[in-house]
Amino acid sequence: MLESPAAIRQRRISDISFTVDSQLQVTEANRNFLRLFNTVDSNVNLGDYMDERNRKNFQYFLSSCNEETENPYFIAEFTPRNDHMNCIVQVNKDGNLFSVTMQEISYLMEMLEKIIFENRKYQKILNNFNSYFFTFDGSRYCLQNTRDLTDLFEGNEETFRNYFLDFFKIDISLEENSKQISQLFEDMSRKEIDRSYHLLTLDGEEVHIMSRKFSTRKKTAYLALISTDASVKDDGLFVEKFDGLTNLYNKKTVTEMLINKINVSKQSGSLFIIDVDKFKECNDVFGHAFGDKVLVAVSKVIQEALGSLGFAGRIGGDEFICYLERTEEYDVRTIARNIRLGIQWAIPAINPGSVVTCSMGIVRIPQNAATYEDAFKIADKCLYIAKSRGRNCYVIYRPELHDSVIQKNDEGLKDLVSGKRYAESVETEISILHMLSVYKPGEKKNQLIENLIPKLTDFLQVHKMTVFKYDGLAYNIAYSSGHDDVNFRQHNLGADYFKYFNDYDFFQADNINVFDTVDKEKYDMYLTDKVSSTLEVLCRKEDGTPDILVCYDVFKPARTFPKQKIVFGIMVARILSQKGIF
Repeated sequence: MLESPAAIRQRRISDISFTVDSQLQVTEANRNFLRLFNTVDSNVNLGDYMDERNRKNFQYFLSSCNEETENPYFIAEFTPRNDHMNCIVQVNKDGNLFSVTMQEISYLMEMLEKIIFENRKYQKILNNFNSYFFTFDGSRYCLQNTRDLTDLFEGNEETFRNYFLDFFKIDISLEENSKQISQLFEDMSRKEIDRSYHLLTLDGEEVHIMSRKFSTRKKTAYLALISTDASVKDDGLFVEKFDGLTNLYNKKTVTEMLINKINVSKQSGSLFIIDVDKFKECNDVFGHAFGDKVLVAVSKVIQEALGSLGFAGRIGGDEFICYLERTEEYDVRTIARNIRLGIQWAIPAINPGSVVTCSMGIVRIPQNAATYEDAFKIADKCLYIAKSRGRNCYVIYRPELHDSVIQKNDEGLKDLVSGKRYAESVETEISILHMLSVYKPGEKKNQLIENLIPKLTDFLQVHKMTVFKYDGLAYNIAYSSGHDDVNFRQHNLGADYFKYFNDYDFFQADNINVFDTVDKEKYDMYLTDKVSSTLEVLCRKEDGTPDILVCYDVFKPARTFPKQKIVFGIMVARILSQKGIF
């Protein structure tokens, strides 16, 4: 399946390799090459993706390249799908052919900046502790002094544990100490980081330990930062300022930092409020231990996306806030996209059967708000809009687009509180059910459908309703409302189509973007008809064989299906089947 240039750029393809002859004809290529040039066949000419000057220069470079060339590097510009890329190319001659590896320069610069940032971050962490730390590289532990980085001891877990307990005079007679020590080494061996531990010594002093990860392109170490200095505890570096689970700033600290940035220092930037979608359901299905892992993973994604350009905090159970020191729309969208996609990619790595997404509300300062209080209110309302659009998306506040939506949402909230919305909903449901209940087989079906479907689609707030009838061999369109007569599902309704349906024969997606990283084919299928949200109900006959498939679709922007509307949509589909209307 071919990808759009935007999708390719988002994936930051690197490590591209291929073999080419002197005429730039590619004879063999790896998967990343195929993805970058958006082709399924490596039989392409590289010159087609270069301008004339670059092509001639590259051919000249190849002609002068041999097995003894000391610096076989060349910088060239390529235009895969008209998407300009500056790349550094390494060439090795192999007979009459040339083996080529290629990296995008901007990607290499990002990696370099990340390495530099990680080293600075590492030094900053050490500067906050004036005592000791130990590293674990996967097999060996090494205790060092943070003042001069002197190696005090190195060994395997057993020898190191004995040395550690003796060196810090840990009181192992205390049950809580034993539990903490066991947990510390167990977490390190399993690479479970961002944890805090508190131990008591024989002298009654406290030893504070905080685990971290330090990575560069060639090295990964797991750090246990240790301090016996009471001033660290009094300063509250981790205990008072940081959230114990995610290691982001806690609500009190991040709020104070934001007020200082926005209200006092009057600095420009962007405020993000981020909420994990359906986190309660995630906890209910996979358990609270998994929920904690999700929160830790989300916090890491946010930290990595922000880098040195801002800071973040956890302000509620599954709600985060962050500040980006940028206001340009490109920068804001890039960070927001990296967070959204990063979370979508990170969670399946923890549990392949899970898909977790996030929604974001974003406001820029001072363009849209002059104070932290105003910025928070606007970002929170934009978060609500993102949720109503189907989740797994972000909304950057623009007055001309969102003020009317916010006003409408506020009015809707008043209607909800007063009970008006519930009363109107009940009247509509009664009307629809009455139309179905009085219908008898053999009566004018077309008249019923003509009166029923507009009322039903308006109540469910969907743009299109499609009904497929199963004839024993295939599903055929029995009815279709909406913007066209062609239905994208028609040629996809095989047995594999229903793999995402639950045990109760229905499937619901508030935002089909969840398929972007899970099932590309399914994602592209929905995109062909611009479907953003869907509720699909499979109804069966009494003998269990399929009867009709009812699909309720929402076009862009996506929209969340309220639970009561899901229930009503399923109920109407079942009645349609029982009444034999289709």
